[in-house]
Amino acid sequence: MNTNHTDTLVINWHITEVCNYSCHYCYAAWKKPDEKRELFHDSNSTTKLLLELYNCIQFQYNTLDTSKSPTYKKVRLNFAGGEPLLLSKKLLPIMLEAKRIGFDVSIITNGSLLTEELMAQMAPLLTWFGISIDSTRLSSNHLIGRHTTHQQKLDVERLLSIIDIGKHANPYLKIKLNTVVNAINVFDDLSDFVERLSPQKWKVLQMLPIITTKNVIDEARFEKFIARHHAFQNIICAEKNDDMRNSYLMIDPHGRFFQNSPAEAGSDYVYSSPILSVGASLALQEIQFSTEKFDRRYASNNVGDSCDVL
Repeated sequence: MNTNHTDTLVINWHITEVCNYSCHYCYAAWKKPDEKRELFHDSNSTTKLLLELYNCIQFQYNTLDTSKSPTYKKVRLNFAGGEPLLLSKKLLPIMLEAKRIGFDVSIITNGSLLTEELMAQMAPLLTWFGISIDSTRLSSNHLIGRHTTHQQKLDVERLLSIIDIGKHANPYLKIKLNTVVNAINVFDDLSDFVERLSPQKWKVLQMLPIITTKNVIDEARFEKFIARHHAFQNIICAEKNDDMRNSYLMIDPHGRFFQNSPAEAGSDYVYSSPILSVGASLALQEIQFSTEKFDRRYASNNVGDSCDVL
């Protein structure tokens, strides 16, 4: 019996590959059939996918790991990308439908397209709002590629103000910060920003060399970054490369499970058959997903929720 088992399973739907940033290490680059469009364009297919996922997880837990037969009382659907806010008006109805079906809902965004109005509309639907910030230094963000084609970079002051709107719209909303540590930002000190953001969770990830080895760092430098921010140890979820392998349940923009294994830089992902073609249960059996590794991330977390891919 796994004593570290959690009652919530997180499914990360990378709903679009498109992004207005060009971070050099981004792993959101999927091999997809040219003749297909991303699934969110078809509302009927989107609803079918949501229902298939929810019913599979709710009633067929043993398809994930027959040796441990985990059970999950809740399922959280995390919208990721690419940049999910590029979906604009299409995203809110999908979130509403997911919540109607029974999912908890969360999102991870780079924040560049966030507006006061959108935040006020979206916050009541969310349990977690995730923001991806690797550096507050303009020079570092430029080198990483965290800017638009017009060189527009994130306005941190405006972002903090908009997040406050979300907190007022939903007093139960939890804030999460994601930071990918790489050779460009490994010496940064984000303490002031983290203090002002006041997130419930700060997920700090060692850059995963899936697409490229450019600016990769070793564990020693990653651990020094963590040590520099020891004041936030009660909210930090630190993930090294091995922690991330096969421990996330991920869906690509075309409705296929995928995994970042084998973990050699430049290698293709491993994909399942389309979920809408074979069903979620059979598709799950075509990829590797370790519920033990997934649950293990809960054991070391001090804030009562997983270090998921938010």
